[in-house]
Amino acid sequence: RVRVWKPQDAGLRSRRVRVYEAAGCGNGILFAGPDAPWPYAHPITLSGGQMIKTLDGKTPQIDPTAFVSETAYLIGDVEVGPMVSIWPGVVIRADSGKIKIGSHTNIQDNSVLHADNGAEIGSHTTIGHNVVCHAKKVGDNCLLGNGAVLNDGSEIGDDCLIGANATVVDGMVVPDESLVLGTPGRVRGKVQDHHKAMIRSATNHYIEAVGRYKKNGGFE
Repeated sequence: RVRVWKPQDAGLRSRRVRVYEAAGCGNGILFAGPDAPWPYAHPITLSGGQMIKTLDGKTPQIDPTAFVSETAYLIGDVEVGPMVSIWPGVVIRADSGKIKIGSHTNIQDNSVLHADNGAEIGSHTTIGHNVVCHAKKVGDNCLLGNGAVLNDGSEIGDDCLIGANATVVDGMVVPDESLVLGTPGRVRGKVQDHHKAMIRSATNHYIEAVGRYKKNGGFE
């Protein structure tokens, strides 16, 4: 997973060789520097596997049935439940309290989970692409749309849909079966049957993907 760029191949004049972090590449790419092209901005350590980091003696606990991409970054007191899937570019940083993720939940590419006093993410929940989740709690059977932002101390009930790019403000409590849209986010009504079907479909798709990616190998 490491590509070596020789100076003569890359047209670079430097005599030094450094390792640069590559966006979307878990183990980095070897470049001749300091003229290495954007976005390879800073050195990393090549560990040959997942970026799972111990902090203050606490190491992420990952159920063996879960799928964690090699380019996801998990730090500290994280608990990942059965059949959870965590996709490329996800950061889960549990340095201020435990972050617990229930079973069959998926956290999609480039989302960030962090909380000042810990957080609990329910089961059968979908966290879409590029979500920033600083919530205290997200319930079961929820969908957080792409680009949603959940600010500190917010709580999301069960069977909720948070629309794409919606912003849930600090401390907001969202009741069960709520549809939240807009910035700042407002409850616009109750989740309908077709919304629940969409949430189930998204969850089931990623549950199936766990088996597919594990069977093919080389992604963890």
